[in-house]
Amino acid sequence: MQEYPPEVRSPPMLLAGLVGATQIHGRVTELLHESAAETTGGHRRLRYLSFSYDMRIPPCKRGGKDAPGYRVGGILKQRWLEKVCNTIPAVLVVCFDWSQDLSLDPTATAQVVAQLQHAQRQARDREIRLLVLAVLHASATDAEALCGPIRQQLEGTSSALIVAQGLTDLGSKAQKLERLVYQSAMSFYADEERRQKSWKPATAGLSVADQGAMQVRVSVKVGFLSEFRKDTRGALTSYIPAYQQLMHASDNGIADVIERMGLCNHISFRMYQLYLHSRDLPAAVHHCRIHTNTLRSCSDDADGIATWRKWHWLANNHHLFGELLEALAQQLPMLIDQTDMWQFPGFHYLAAAGYIRRLKRWVQEIAKEPARKPPGTGGDLVPAPFVGQREVLERPEECGSEAALEVDLRKAHMQLFEVDHTQQALQLLTRAQAAYKERKYHAGAAVCAARMAEEYLEEGNLLAASKLYERLRRERSEGEELSAGPWARWPLLRIHALERSVVCACRALGLREGPAVCERSLASLSGPGRGETEASAGPPEGVMAVGELRRQLLADGFEYLSAVNDGAGGGADAPAVASEAEQAQLLSVLRAALATDGGGGGDAAEAAAEVPLGLASAEVAFDEEGGEEGTCTLLVSLRTTLPVPLDLAGAVALTSRGEVQLAPAQGSEWASLTWSSGSALELSGALPADGGDTDSSAEERVVSLRLAWASAPSVAFSVRRLILKGRAGKLLPKLLSEPRLPSIRPRSDAAPSPETDMSAGGVVRPQRASLPLRAEAWMPVDPSSALVSELFVLHVVVVVDGAGQGLPLRSPASLWVSCSIQTQEDPDANKAGAQPAAFVLDATEGSNCWSMLPLEQQGKRIKAADLTADGELRPTGGVFAVEGTRLKGVSSFRPKGADKTSSVLVVPVVVRSGRDCRAVLSLRLEARAGAEGSGRLLHTTVLPNATLHFRAALQVSFDERAVATPGGRASVLPRRFSIKALTPVAVQLRRVEAVQFELGGDGPTLEPVPALGSLGKVAPGSLHVLALPPGTDKDLEAASVMSISFVRDGFTAAFFPWAAAGSGGAEPSIRGEPPQATTEWPIPKEAQAPVSETPYVELEHAPTGAVTEPLQVKVIVRGRTKFAQEVKVRVVQSDTGERSERFFISGPTGTQTILLGRNGDRQVCTTFTLVPLRSGMLTLPRAHLSAGEWEATSVASSVFVFPAAQQVVMRSGA
Repeated sequence: MQEYPPEVRSPPMLLAGLVGATQIHGRVTELLHESAAETTGGHRRLRYLSFSYDMRIPPCKRGGKDAPGYRVGGILKQRWLEKVCNTIPAVLVVCFDWSQDLSLDPTATAQVVAQLQHAQRQARDREIRLLVLAVLHASATDAEALCGPIRQQLEGTSSALIVAQGLTDLGSKAQKLERLVYQSAMSFYADEERRQKSWKPATAGLSVADQGAMQVRVSVKVGFLSEFRKDTRGALTSYIPAYQQLMHASDNGIADVIERMGLCNHISFRMYQLYLHSRDLPAAVHHCRIHTNTLRSCSDDADGIATWRKWHWLANNHHLFGELLEALAQQLPMLIDQTDMWQFPGFHYLAAAGYIRRLKRWVQEIAKEPARKPPGTGGDLVPAPFVGQREVLERPEECGSEAALEVDLRKAHMQLFEVDHTQQALQLLTRAQAAYKERKYHAGAAVCAARMAEEYLEEGNLLAASKLYERLRRERSEGEELSAGPWARWPLLRIHALERSVVCACRALGLREGPAVCERSLASLSGPGRGETEASAGPPEGVMAVGELRRQLLADGFEYLSAVNDGAGGGADAPAVASEAEQAQLLSVLRAALATDGGGGGDAAEAAAEVPLGLASAEVAFDEEGGEEGTCTLLVSLRTTLPVPLDLAGAVALTSRGEVQLAPAQGSEWASLTWSSGSALELSGALPADGGDTDSSAEERVVSLRLAWASAPSVAFSVRRLILKGRAGKLLPKLLSEPRLPSIRPRSDAAPSPETDMSAGGVVRPQRASLPLRAEAWMPVDPSSALVSELFVLHVVVVVDGAGQGLPLRSPASLWVSCSIQTQEDPDANKAGAQPAAFVLDATEGSNCWSMLPLEQQGKRIKAADLTADGELRPTGGVFAVEGTRLKGVSSFRPKGADKTSSVLVVPVVVRSGRDCRAVLSLRLEARAGAEGSGRLLHTTVLPNATLHFRAALQVSFDERAVATPGGRASVLPRRFSIKALTPVAVQLRRVEAVQFELGGDGPTLEPVPALGSLGKVAPGSLHVLALPPGTDKDLEAASVMSISFVRDGFTAAFFPWAAAGSGGAEPSIRGEPPQATTEWPIPKEAQAPVSETPYVELEHAPTGAVTEPLQVKVIVRGRTKFAQEVKVRVVQSDTGERSERFFISGPTGTQTILLGRNGDRQVCTTFTLVPLRSGMLTLPRAHLSAGEWEATSVASSVFVFPAAQQVVMRSGA
């Protein structure tokens, strides 16, 4: 867009000018824009200029074109655009700021009149509208008197006067002023349109060419003035005839091609924006097509000097339209038609880059002609006065008739020396590639990448070019199928990229002679890439190391040979991409690249690399006859369709057991062998025996072959197309197929057929008879009902089919089990507690509790059973297991597929978790030769994952004890709590006790305190109420928990069904009892009442007593006492004052004592003794305290009195 003047780049806006009182222009402009935003929805519709009172407007020069002898120098003056957009306003608003003056003296009044008259004279010549804004003092009372001189000057005119009472009143007047300015401006430009349309070519007396130029001028001006009024239809109605006249102006000679096409570019810019602003995208695309054809069909000059302008115009046109489409797609994506490529920005960016490339080639051709250098006379270049015209010289008379040629030569050489066309093309191609990738147009993105690589190669940037060529033929989008990219449709694109990669590597290595087949394709390039400059003696700066360059050259060279011989070069009737002689010359270039030091001081050893050989295939067979167990002979037959013979120095087969050295068959030596098309190379090697950790049932695979090149022993050819054959040479069924490029040319007879088994992952050795061992998980209890801290038992059922019927075992073996656990936790769940762990039961002598062996350890496996040579499973002495024959009475035990010949063994596995989570178990069984587990791996079985959901079993809730008085303590009462069973089955409570732990310590700090109440069975969802003994809270001041031990009701019968089946001898002999599940619940501390501001009384005593046994009662005072004072203490035995028959009382029941001034501390006032006379609940007498300022009485307190240990006889006193 920078090629166009700013007046054309954006739609024109109505222009108004504020004259005088410049100090308020900013405030007035802001208020006018705000008023317009309220009307237009936030858009500005005028632009305001600021003038002083002595401003000057350029005078109008009208009538010149009607004068005799008028000469048309051009179509549209650049100065007219500048004046109408930036200089000449449609409305003048004369401002007078009298906000600081209450009145005006005669001198000031005369000055106001003079300033207004000057503004009227400036506006009169061009018929500019005039408005007056007067800002009076806020306290002015006689506005008519102050504005009288202004009204006298405005009499008889259409000008209006707006008066504001102070600056604060401007906001209320802004809407009216803005409306008047807008209406006046619209009227001004409408009059200008009518004035322009009034020109009549018949009365002007001009030539036909001049009349045509004047008609175009009038149409362009009318269209541009219509844009001021937002009249899109009127503007297009004027632009289209003007453009059509310029298209066909070559017939009547209106102007030269440069001016005509330059003005067409400006008109097209405005038409694009008008069409897109009115959402008429098809019309914009239609005009873009017309304008592109117009530019392409414009004739060049005779000397060809100005031809660059044609490519420059075309590139700018597509670049501009692409940017406008991209902006529209971001705002209104649904407006774009995805099926029309002319509505796709990437297409226009790519087309613009193509025209830049054409321009670049033309500039380089000009550089080769010294005769076309400009002489440099005539001074500097200055802009032309008319739009689209070529620049002019300061002193054109020095060049005479060659002035235009001098300008064209200078502009052409400016394109050569001052414009970076490569950078322009790369920027356009980058934007085009991004657009193609966004729409997932993979073919278009590949074209962009190829052109970017060409640009880098032309500029000598070999590193960037080689990387792009590498990515061009290798990279595929994520998730894209192999046959969905451009390669399946454009085989020649891959060959092109390979040719360019070879060229880049040869240039970087400094090879003076490159491959002929690659060099001939460089004729389409320009610049350094064409090879016209002398090759450098070494690699240029900024490229990769010499060794890496050699490896890359080898890989690309042989891939190219594979591609051109793989039917990718064209159809059956098409000529070959490269002849055999050219291919042989390419192979010699590769040898030379390995032999030269490349100017980098390296040697051939740096080029050690593995080169894929795409045209080679191998038939692989496994011969197991005559070898020991686990060994066999590998037979390989190599074939190739490469027309160039290769001399080999060795071969290695890469297998799942390691490398296997291959030797020529029939005692031949490598030095006497030559591998060429049409002949098979027979090789053989010994496949080693499998190791102890190799699964005999796993696939044994030959992945690829490596062939050492005799010309460069450090280079190894890789053959990955393998065919599996049996011992008799018969092809085995197809395993894996390599996706291949579609073959267009017919293949050679020596090449493998596409129907043959070509495997990219190698070939698999036919499996031997494996051990028929399988396993499954048997869970008598629902795995979703596992309880936290409980032992959950699942059973691994191992089955060997056909035991004793000739299984492939030569000696006894052993069965080993291992386990891994993955934990899935709820983010909101409690993370305290141990992670899930798996164990097996220890069958050896132990304690009274189960002894368990951990399973989940890194790389650890435990021997679970012995396997006899006949395939019988036998329990070991270390791990508890049960033979399947002892579980016939269990109805839920039904191994899948087991029959009378099957040997079945059940191995219990115990899982325990200390937190609420899901545990996913993965169990693995291995059968190994020998009894110690160090022998060969015979078979591996992985059980399907078992998911256990551990949930909390119990929930504990504590009750708050009632506090007798504010700040009082309830520790003298038992604290109740309830245990709720959350389990789907009943549980048996075994132990409930309170335990105190020191913060940060390892164990309890006090002896556990058992809870009060009876333990027993808790049904699902029911509550079991217990209590903490009185005083427990007093002892448990630190972190305390309620520890609850429980066990699932019917644990043994649930997890070991054979124990409840009642079959004789079926009950297992597990050592000890299962560990109890334990859950811990924090004991919340009770809230203490706040310290009272006044003292209060409470009684402290034991919660229980017995008849005739004395009970000591203390009278305690709590609360805040400000100072020491004397109080009276009186024990009230009953409300009526009579003695009670339920107890005797002795001690100071009426006394006086001293209270110290303390802040809520406990103070003992007195102590008395109470002897209960009857059993049951006994209410104690109250204590009443009184002082000078306060009185307090203890609340009712009671004790439970048990009967006496022996009979008590009450006697009355004498």
